[in-house]
Amino acid sequence: MAYWQQRGTKRYLTQSRKHQGRVIREYLGTGPSAEALYHLAVLEQQQRQAEADAWRQTLADQTAIDVQVQRWWAQQDLLLQALLYTEGCYRHDRSPWRKRAPTG
Repeated sequence: MAYWQQRGTKRYLTQSRKHQGRVIREYLGTGPSAEALYHLAVLEQQQRQAEADAWRQTLADQTAIDVQVQRWWAQQDLLLQALLYTEGCYRHDRSPWRKRAPTG
């Protein structure tokens, strides 16, 4: 991101970036061309922010859908267990469901 820096009565457009672990401040210019460059940098930053916000919203929506699916799955699993139990099946220590042997 570009920043304005005041030195005396002049304003300079600069940009800081990292190069080999050190922060280097680059001079980008003054005057109308620097103003145009600054506005372009601001627009790009706003676009990146809007894209990041949209991505966060997509993740939030997906998480909400995942929670609903997990609840539905838990309900279906409970119904299946109840049905198998009423049909005479049993499950020992998380093993597969088995049909009870008829007694008599």
